[in-house]
Parts: sequence; C-alpha cells; structure tokens
Amino acid sequence: MNKVTKVISATLATTIVFVSLATGASARPLGHRDHRDNVAPGIAAGIAAVTLSGDERGTLAREARRFAGAVEYAADRARVRHETIGVSASGEAWRFWRRTVDGRWSALSDDPALAPRTLPPPLRAVPHSYAGGALRPDAIVPLRASGRNEPFAFILASEHLQAVVSTDPLSRVSVSAAESIPR
Repeated sequence: MNKVTKVISATLATTIVFVSLATGASARPLGHRDHRDNVAPGIAAGIAAVTLSGDERGTLAREARRFAGAVEYAADRARVRHETIGVSASGEAWRFWRRTVDGRWSALSDDPALAPRTLPPPLRAVPHSYAGGALRPDAIVPLRASGRNEPFAFILASEHLQAVVSTDPLSRVSVSAAESIPR
C-alpha cells in the first residue's frame, strides 16, 4: 500500500467515525434507519471514487507517454536505419512492425524498446485517424525512412477517461491530457 493510499484510508476511517458520531448513529435503536444512515457510506463512496479515478488518470497518462515515446523512437529508428516501421494497436495491446522487401509487414522482434506492449486493465488502445481520415481497427500506420509521415492518432482509453497520442508530418509526437470520454 503506498503512502497516498494509507493517508486516504486513514482519513476515510476517521471521517466515517466522526460522521457516525455527529449523526447519532450509535444512539438510535437497532433497526431504526433514516436518511442520516446514508451519509457515511456516501462519503466513503465519494472518496473511493476520487481515489480510483486518480489512479486511473495516472495509469492512463503513464501508458500514453510510454506509447508516445515508443512511437517517437520508432520514427527515429526508421530514419536512421532507412527502413519502414509500422505501428498498430488493437484493444489491450500495441505492436511495431517492419516492412519486408516484398512489401509485407513482419512483427518487429529484435528491439526490446519496440516489443509488443500489453496495457494494464482496464486500458485499451485503438487506432483513431491517419492523414485526416478514420483508421480501421486492424490498420498498421507506417513510419517512413524519409521522416515524412502523414499525421496520425491513436486513442488510449479506460472506462471513463481517454488520452490521444498523435503525430504531425515531421513525426513530432504529442499526448493530450487525460480527459473524460464524451458520451
């Protein structure tokens, strides 16, 4: 248990005790219930929700930065090694590819920095756009040796939040702040 979680747990326990005492929960006969009985559980649920969304936001931001770094590294590698590298994402993972001489994509396996990455639950990654158009879920986005690439974007999302990892034509990568998913 990390330090923040311990502090929140202690604060939550103290709040429940004080709210119970303030509402007279112990002075009422057994079986008697009124609206004040919902105060402590309501506060506990609110604090738990804030704690979970904070962890969710942090995990999403960390994974989005990790993905952005891998994309930036792959674009640099493509230029240095004069090869075309591809990136794809499907559900809970992303992967990098190499274009073979015959034009087919082959999974990249010789570079640990570009190894397939499985996201921690409940995160998922989905292709979003390429050159201004929508991407198919099974698309592999090319990173060319010339360094001239079409802008593209992938979305990393949890149940309630999303972050967009995008590139411009010069392969500069940016990550949006984690924000609520539009419903």
